[in-house]
Amino acid sequence: MTPDQWLKTNIGLEFFQAQGFDTLQDIISSHELGLYQNQIIKIAGTNGKGTCSRACHKILIEADRNSALFTSPHWLSVCERFVFNGVEIFPNELLKLFKAVHFKVSKDKLSYYEFLFISFLFWIKEKNVEFLVMEIGLGGRLDAVNVLPSTYNLVTSISRDHTAILGETYREILQEKIAICAQGSRLWTSFELRYLEGITSEWCTEQDVIYEGNIQDGDFAQRNREVVSLLMSRILNNKITYPESSLFFNIENFSFISTHNLDSMRKCVQLLDKNFYNYEDKEIHVAFSKRELKECQMMIKILLKVYNNKIVLINFDGDKSFHFSHDDFNKEKIEIRQYSEKLYHNKAKHYYIFGSNYYFQNALGHINGAEPFHKFSLQFK
Repeated sequence: MTPDQWLKTNIGLEFFQAQGFDTLQDIISSHELGLYQNQIIKIAGTNGKGTCSRACHKILIEADRNSALFTSPHWLSVCERFVFNGVEIFPNELLKLFKAVHFKVSKDKLSYYEFLFISFLFWIKEKNVEFLVMEIGLGGRLDAVNVLPSTYNLVTSISRDHTAILGETYREILQEKIAICAQGSRLWTSFELRYLEGITSEWCTEQDVIYEGNIQDGDFAQRNREVVSLLMSRILNNKITYPESSLFFNIENFSFISTHNLDSMRKCVQLLDKNFYNYEDKEIHVAFSKRELKECQMMIKILLKVYNNKIVLINFDGDKSFHFSHDDFNKEKIEIRQYSEKLYHNKAKHYYIFGSNYYFQNALGHINGAEPFHKFSLQFK
């Protein structure tokens, strides 16, 4: 049995479930999981937080500082969420960890995400960890990670996503994100909208958080590189330059472009090389997790403005998948296919896959020799 299979059987599926922090705090206190001797780096935001988290972890390793990385979601295996000094936990070790932790906390009825978080704390308790880099899963204020006080915080772009949980306005979403900051901690941001910087500055003054400033110049990728460089330069007391990284996650004849909301689709389309759209030896595939039809239509429309050939929309099985229908899209510009292992049989063709990380899990699972996610998530040019 794999760790993922064990989770499905014993914990259930992953979905957002905010239960408050009382139970988590009780577990952390009773098992001495507070880790208050560590420096905790929390990273939140609508887009870019995963890449920034892995960049911080990579920079710390290169500086010979012991670092643990907790991220969400995973692609191939839940092992990807448990990384120490650049090395994923082995499946058999994680399975053993899950069983031991479950025996200790089964009465507490933790959600999928909470169980992973507590398991991560048990795992790193016995390691010589100096820095914890923790990517916020959804939002910030109610995320399980927020039960631990941060030392440093980074919030990337703010846009509308998960509005039923986080709110409809930028102000509401922002307030959920910046709530990751503990009193006395430091915060860096990379907001494109100037007025968000003003709201953040006022909030930080009220909450006794040190606001180190906002990076507004440059495109989405440039802002994130700059804000990571500033954060890590402060932590390591040395000027750090975060090199330019690829927009794609490349494996064999696949390029994966994580575009899980309107803002991320716009940003990725803006950053793509114009020559990219003229290549003939490729197919553009799109697969989304569940969301409003109107949002999916707008995201496809953005792609069609810059790509003249047909776009392939993929339906795939899963509780979180969005199901495309020809009635909802321009039939001349799109083709709808059902996912199967045979879908990507043509090794001479290059597939550019836009959309949900949950679909990437399906596609990656059938690529021979696919590397663990953290090994290819930062591909420096």
